[in-house]
Amino acid sequence: GYAEESFNIDQNNLLIGTLKIDNYHDNYNSGSSTEYIARAGYIHLFSPSLSSKFFIARTYLYPGFAYTSTFPNSYFSNPSLGAEHFNHYSTEFKYQSNSNTAKIGGAYATIKDNIVFDSSTYTFINNRQKIDTFRMYAGYSHAFNALNSMSAEIYTTNFMGDNRVKKSSMNGGYIRIINTIGRFDIFNEIIYRSSYTYPLPASIGGPIRIKAGFDYNMGVKWNVNHALTLSLKGENIFGKASKTPIYGLGGTDNIDTRVVFQAGYFF
Repeated sequence: GYAEESFNIDQNNLLIGTLKIDNYHDNYNSGSSTEYIARAGYIHLFSPSLSSKFFIARTYLYPGFAYTSTFPNSYFSNPSLGAEHFNHYSTEFKYQSNSNTAKIGGAYATIKDNIVFDSSTYTFINNRQKIDTFRMYAGYSHAFNALNSMSAEIYTTNFMGDNRVKKSSMNGGYIRIINTIGRFDIFNEIIYRSSYTYPLPASIGGPIRIKAGFDYNMGVKWNVNHALTLSLKGENIFGKASKTPIYGLGGTDNIDTRVVFQAGYFF
C-alpha cells in the first residue's frame, strides 16, 4: 500500500508525508516479512530565490536473491537473512538566481541489521551493531538558454563503526552537459566514484579492491524532420566505470561498454 499527503501551512511553508508498506513472500524458503517506508518533510521559502527543506525518513533495503536462496546451491546464502533498516535525516539549502542554481546539503543516517559477511559461519548475516553515516554534497547548474545547460555535483561520505559496512565508494561526483545545435541534441556526462575495498575474508577471494571509476557517456540525436529521429548513444565508452564486487568473481563490470543506435518514426 502507498499513501502521500501534503499540506500548505501558508505560501512559504509546506509539510509532506508519505507511507509505503511492502510484503515479501519467499515461496522456496517459506518465509515472509512486511516492511515499510515512511517519510516526513518540511519545505520553507525564505525568498523567491532561497529555499530549504528538511526530511526525516525510515526506509529499508531487502536482501537480494543471491544472499538468501539455497537454490542453486550457495555456500554463503542465509535464508533467514532480513532487511537492512535506515533512519535518515537530511537537509538542503537551494539558491536560484536567473539561470543559476546552487545547492548544498547534508545527511545523517543510522543503519541497523546491515548485511555483512561473517567469517566464523561463512554466511551473510544481519549485523546488529548500529552504524552511523554522514554525507555532504554540493551542486551547481547553469542554463545557458532553454536548450543548453550544464550541471555538476560532488559528494563525500563517512562511515562510523564496523569496517565491514564500507561496501561502496565514499566520494564521487558528476558533470553533465546538454546541448542543442541545429537539429542535433547532444548529451555528455562523466561520473566519478572513488576507489574502495570490499571487506571479505582471504579464504573466499577477499578483500576485493575496486579501483576508482570514470564512467563517460555520450549521446547524439538527429531530428531529421518532424517525423524521423536517429540517435546514437555510447555508455561507459572508455570502459573505466566503477566495478561491482561479487564474491568468488572479484570486481565485475557494473555497466557494459556499448553503443546503441535507435531510429524513431512518428506517424
